[in-house]
Amino acid sequence: MLTSTTKHLAGCVGASLTPRHTHQELPMLLPQTPYVEPPSMCPSVTPPMTSSQPKTALCGAPLPTEQFVFQESLDADGKYVLFWNVNKTHIIFEVHVETKGYIGFGMSPNGKMFPADVVVGWVKDGVPHFQDRHTGGHSQPIVDASQDWHLLYAREDHCRTVLKMVRKLDTCDDEDFKITDDTVKIIYSYHPHDPSSEDSIPYHGTHRGIRSLLLLSKLSPPPLESDAITIDWKNENYHVPSNDTTYSCRIFDFSSLQKKHHLIKFEVQVQKGHEVLVHHLVVYKCPGINRNLVNSPNYICHEDSDKTKHPCGKIVAIWAVGGEAFYFPTEAGLPVAEPGDTELYIMETHYNNPELKSGMVDNSGIRFTVTPTLRQHDAGILEFTAPVDTNLVIPPHQSNFVSSVYCNESTVTEFLQEYPNGVNVFGVQQHAHLLGKAIKTRVIHKGVEQKPLADDKYYDFNYQDFRRANRTLRAGDSLILECTYDSTGRTNVTYGGYSTQEEMCIVFIFHYPRTRLYNCQSKPLYKRFHTGPVVGWWSYLAPLTSTFDAMDWTNASVIREFKDSLENDQYFYVYGHDNNQYNYTMMDPKSMYPNVPYTEPPNTQCGV
Repeated sequence: MLTSTTKHLAGCVGASLTPRHTHQELPMLLPQTPYVEPPSMCPSVTPPMTSSQPKTALCGAPLPTEQFVFQESLDADGKYVLFWNVNKTHIIFEVHVETKGYIGFGMSPNGKMFPADVVVGWVKDGVPHFQDRHTGGHSQPIVDASQDWHLLYAREDHCRTVLKMVRKLDTCDDEDFKITDDTVKIIYSYHPHDPSSEDSIPYHGTHRGIRSLLLLSKLSPPPLESDAITIDWKNENYHVPSNDTTYSCRIFDFSSLQKKHHLIKFEVQVQKGHEVLVHHLVVYKCPGINRNLVNSPNYICHEDSDKTKHPCGKIVAIWAVGGEAFYFPTEAGLPVAEPGDTELYIMETHYNNPELKSGMVDNSGIRFTVTPTLRQHDAGILEFTAPVDTNLVIPPHQSNFVSSVYCNESTVTEFLQEYPNGVNVFGVQQHAHLLGKAIKTRVIHKGVEQKPLADDKYYDFNYQDFRRANRTLRAGDSLILECTYDSTGRTNVTYGGYSTQEEMCIVFIFHYPRTRLYNCQSKPLYKRFHTGPVVGWWSYLAPLTSTFDAMDWTNASVIREFKDSLENDQYFYVYGHDNNQYNYTMMDPKSMYPNVPYTEPPNTQCGV
């Protein structure tokens, strides 16, 4: 019998956190008898609290049994803390929960308590109890026939219960959740008391929650240069209007730097209490702005009569609700304060205020970390997007409506042919609004589809974090962005727009070396639905909201006709490049699709 005998003292003050085993040895760590920490092994003192770790009034900061790359507090009070490490085949979870009862932990495809893949465990009288289960309703979770979660370690002390467990990313068990690069909806629960038996688990009541996370592609902070400094840009005492949606802008510069620096980290700082109010923040680098406007009062971004003050297409930083700090890789940084650069920066803040509250004064903003020690590569950001206008049309009553955006091979090749080895993609952020259900960024190389750059089948509007990537884009590639919407709760057409009740379809691609291409857009022209006189191609850019609003979207033939238009009618195509130049043309969407579609390779270990 394999028994875990490693003594984990990480829960004790002054204990070493150096693990005997690391997550690289996961396949070997499958003990039939997990190690259970005897209650007497820790001295009766309270571990010190640190500001960087979750804490409560009664318990010190949770100290994990090994060095974990990732950590999240699943609840707002820091009572349920998750640590994890991952490799190509396995994942280790360690949960520290302020309870002396049982712990529930699992994953759900829809963010609900069922159907879900869960484990339930506790420590009673020094004996661990732990089972792989699944939920089928509002009832006690069912024990899986195949036990694919393995307990490595358990501890209960005066304050917490700790469980450490390991499983394969793909267990080949239909009752288990396959862990992929999707947004994973973690479900968690606990109870103040142990169950009387494994067949009688009491209801957890209000001790439960849901938290979206990226388990496989979450960014991990790299070391920063010792000479790095921070620069804060803020909305200074901005009086937020009592409107549903406000896009407020403010102009800044990096003139204090005097010479070229690399931006190596950015982090949005949302004013405490305004977490629901601040929906997203974008920083643009734009030409032609009067330098006297630097640090002048905020203005409404897209309504100012001075068009030079409108946000442009060159992105420097992007953040949306649920996102965390973004770190550039150690070999690259985004250049700022370059010699001869006269462009200024517009910080755009989207305030979402559906309750039309008044009297709110905001000081949210962004913190840049920059270094004069230039890294090996200049980084860039490509914005690949559907234009934010009424040509993005989502009919009502649809559970899986797909809208596509295209960036063709000719454009990608024009700007990447100077890089024989291609450009390295190190980060991706995909964005939609409330109807967004799934987003996929597809890559096709000379007619053969590659693995998606990003594919999130469980997109969560409230969790729009950055994805780590390690891919290459090269000449001969083309891109298709697919946004899937669920409009079953709507009775009217939803159009593209700036409000969260309207929709968007965008992906931001972080890469190095920096290319001259910074923006790629396309939108359908719906030629067959235009009934007015056509003077030229620009006639098809006229909005069709009255036409679409009058259509009977409950009629299946109307839906088929509309989808056929999206798949076969021409699109208006625009791409932006250096010196803020834009090129436009018409394109045929049928020409964009691969001759050889991508097929995910099967797990060869399943069925063995």
